[in-house]
Amino acid sequence: METEEKDKRALEAARRLIDEHRADCLWYLREDLIPADRSLIIDLLRRIEERSDRATFVEARRLRQWLSRTSSEGSAGF
Repeated sequence: METEEKDKRALEAARRLIDEHRADCLWYLREDLIPADRSLIIDLLRRIEERSDRATFVEARRLRQWLSRTSSEGSAGF
């Protein structure tokens, strides 16, 4: 159950980060695109990593690693 809550928090944080950086990192996407699919969210985080400043890169990488994990729940720090 705890992992599900952490997963939910990570998805919410990822969506916020995507919204915050839509204009500077994801300017080429449709404005009405609301990422609901986990794989799309992971892809958008990767794209943010490619086009962001260092602090945003670190946050996007941390979220992407958590959402992409296949091993133990503590691996990305959530």
